[in-house]
Amino acid sequence: MCLAHWTFTQRTIRVVLPNKTEELRHDKPFPTGTIGDRIRAQRTSAGMTREQLSQVTGIPVYWLGRWERDRSIPNRKQLSILSAILRRIPK
Repeated sequence: MCLAHWTFTQRTIRVVLPNKTEELRHDKPFPTGTIGDRIRAQRTSAGMTREQLSQVTGIPVYWLGRWERDRSIPNRKQLSILSAILRRIPK
């Protein structure tokens, strides 16, 4: 068990939380079908890291990470650059 403390404007809340187990993990299955999952699946099947893909495409690494985590979506131009590069790489 884990004891958590949250303090809000002069009030403290103490809560006992259960330890995280394998069944409470929040990992999503790979891939689930979102754009980010598809980008990650194509990149890993091509055997590339985000840094390598960034160098080839000219897209910053942090944008690739945001797209793979579904924090943002690439525009059409960026998506066409990614798909053109990832389709050319032999698996």
